[in-house]
Amino acid sequence: MAAAGAAAAAAAIDAPRILGAGTLKNPIGVAMDGAGRIVVADNGNHRVVVFDAAAGAVVQTLGRGPGSGAGELNGPAGVAFVGAGRIAVADWNNHRVVVFDAATGAVVETLGRGRGSGAGELHYPTGVAFDGAGRIAVADYGNHRVVVFDAATGAVVETLGRGRGSGAGELHYPTGVAFDGAGRIVVADQSNHRVVVFDAATGAVVQTLGRGPGSGAGELNGPAGVAFVGAGRIAVADWNNHRVVVFDAATGAVVETL
Repeated sequence: MAAAGAAAAAAAIDAPRILGAGTLKNPIGVAMDGAGRIVVADNGNHRVVVFDAAAGAVVQTLGRGPGSGAGELNGPAGVAFVGAGRIAVADWNNHRVVVFDAATGAVVETLGRGRGSGAGELHYPTGVAFDGAGRIAVADYGNHRVVVFDAATGAVVETLGRGRGSGAGELHYPTGVAFDGAGRIVVADQSNHRVVVFDAATGAVVQTLGRGPGSGAGELNGPAGVAFVGAGRIAVADWNNHRVVVFDAATGAVVETL
């Protein structure tokens, strides 16, 4: 019976489903945890909505706004589950990342010291990711860099990207960001029409995927979101080409286009 129940739950999650019909406005970021919940950055409503993936029901709503006070959001963008029942939200127009307790809705941490380019400051944060080892990476869009915070202390532990540019190690309006579980951070370098993979420990560039702008094989045009999808593959939301391109992370070859 337990096996049958698990199979039924898996089938329910895999089945096509529309979430939030009539309740979301310009949803942007999305993430899923290991317990069957899907979190959505409901950008136009200045909140985050958590769904039960199997039932499609709303189980939690986080944030209110628009506003800049405690617990308020203004144009949330990227979202990520950050372990221990917490959800990190890139609070775009407030130039910060807000971490909520997913069960209570309380704010447990705020990362970023306001709009700026100094240490610990953010300028229109977009993507956000958690590595499972206590670090939160933030695509600091307006500062052309990725800032990595210690999730426990809020301290900056690393900054990736050498400023606005198209050279090695430079970024130009980074958007999506993800960890691969093997010490690498992948970044959607949107205005350079490429994906840059950094060594999280050293900050060195270990791989560059895509070229452009273009729509041919291996080309990208304004990539936005990125994710590691297992078996050494990286999926890229190729924004202006209206497709998803899947690369082999080791060779840079395109293995699938969705």
